[in-house]
Amino acid sequence: MLKTMFENRQYEKSYLALVKGHLQDNITIDAPISKSTGSINIKMTCDNESGKASTTHIKPLKFNKQDDTTLVETIPITGRQHQIRVHLDSIGHTILGDPIYGVDDQIADEYLTKTLSEEKRIELTGARRLMLHANSLSFTYKDKEYNITSKFSKFYE
Repeated sequence: MLKTMFENRQYEKSYLALVKGHLQDNITIDAPISKSTGSINIKMTCDNESGKASTTHIKPLKFNKQDDTTLVETIPITGRQHQIRVHLDSIGHTILGDPIYGVDDQIADEYLTKTLSEEKRIELTGARRLMLHANSLSFTYKDKEYNITSKFSKFYE
């Protein structure tokens, strides 16, 4: 029963992300996603011609003027590989610490082949890890509502 519920996307999940720049308004990104044709074989891209339908709601929560970063809540309606990362990068708000999106393919390749030093990653991406955090999962099972929220380390402060 639970497996079927997840396969049919009968749930809502949200993530927190720390992104570059000042995102001021709630937005919904409806942009189909497909595999990139570039040299990085795991990279996805927004592609209106051959991509699969993908929708992400984004809500800005807090702007840090000093660092020019925004903490956002994201709710992926569809579940494509790298969807949140691709959608945020497509509007110019790459997630801090992302070594694949928002950097050129050479840097992504260095990361994937484990030749990118931690120092260089921090310098190029703004963080030592991807600043994307699973936040909540909500669903109904046997007529009961479940809301699971993770403990959040305040990586944005």
